[in-house]
Amino acid sequence: MEHFKDVLNQPTPSILFNFDQETPAPPLNASSEEITRTEIAEAIKSLKNNKTPGPDEVTTELLKHGQEVVVEGLKHLFNRIWHAEEFPANWRRGVIVTLPKKGNLADCNNWRRITLLSIPCKVFCCVLLKCLKDEVDTILREDQAGFREGRSCSERIFTLRNIKEQCQEFQIPLTINYINFKKAFDSIHQESLWHTIQLYCIPPKYVKIIRALYHNSTCRVKTTNGKTNDFNIVTGVRQGCILSPLLFITVIDFVMRKTVIGANHSIKWGGGRLADLDFADDLALFSHTHVALKELTNNLHEQGAKVGLRISQEKTKAMTIAQHQHLPPLTIGEQDIEYIKNFTYLGSNVSNTGHVEKDVQTRIGKAARVFQ
Repeated sequence: MEHFKDVLNQPTPSILFNFDQETPAPPLNASSEEITRTEIAEAIKSLKNNKTPGPDEVTTELLKHGQEVVVEGLKHLFNRIWHAEEFPANWRRGVIVTLPKKGNLADCNNWRRITLLSIPCKVFCCVLLKCLKDEVDTILREDQAGFREGRSCSERIFTLRNIKEQCQEFQIPLTINYINFKKAFDSIHQESLWHTIQLYCIPPKYVKIIRALYHNSTCRVKTTNGKTNDFNIVTGVRQGCILSPLLFITVIDFVMRKTVIGANHSIKWGGGRLADLDFADDLALFSHTHVALKELTNNLHEQGAKVGLRISQEKTKAMTIAQHQHLPPLTIGEQDIEYIKNFTYLGSNVSNTGHVEKDVQTRIGKAARVFQ
């Protein structure tokens, strides 16, 4: 329990953004009316079956088979929450179950965490998300592809390979920095999150509702000896919550805007300029010069820290393309970033030569293991 308690209770950043100086985006056209039966029925229908319930033990199948009786009951409950801006305690509580990863299982970092949340709460959040996501999507940068309809990992991988191949062909120096954050979803400073989503013009009513969901939120860990006592959560977005991806990428989007603004370290691409390719928190930073990329990386390090994001200096890697001279190391703080020849980006192996043989071999190997 102590491990997860530490993970979900990160220290407050020493320097925070002054959000009073920021200019908000145009207001969103999100409904402020009461939640309807149709919205609830559609949200229930969108949920997947055979999912483990949260602390209230209510299953997806129960909601689906309850039909109009359930919809009417949820409508009454949801609108009480909408007006009172308060949630049932079980909706603010999560149950953590753990699954082993590779490595030494005596190390708590080698256990994957899954948080079980209330399924009726997920229905409520589905309704909110449908009102917000399309409007917020129009504000986000084109460089971000994570958690957005019509965008994919394949698109990012294709663009990255295309950039590398053209730089290789025309012998244009390029340096890429593949950024890895430490437990990014769990580290977001929540007060900064509320300010950020207001800047992205999520209406005040929605901000109050979402804040209420996070207020006094708790978790307990399921172990072989039963469940632990509850502990409070003060940082991060809720794992398993339908709203979390949208909340998270608004913060990443804001940080990246601050990182690249007014800086001359992007590359020419597609008739414009490109400094980064983003898929949620998987970021690839680009520049034609070492000095410019170092500035870009340090900008990200400083701006990310203001919302609780910390770059993993061990897992962040750099790659050079068509470089004919030895480059000094990139640094974050006082620690050097390792230069590598191959990197796994969004599940695909990319090399500094542009060759794809290793990636093809890796994919063949994965396919072969499936049929064994």
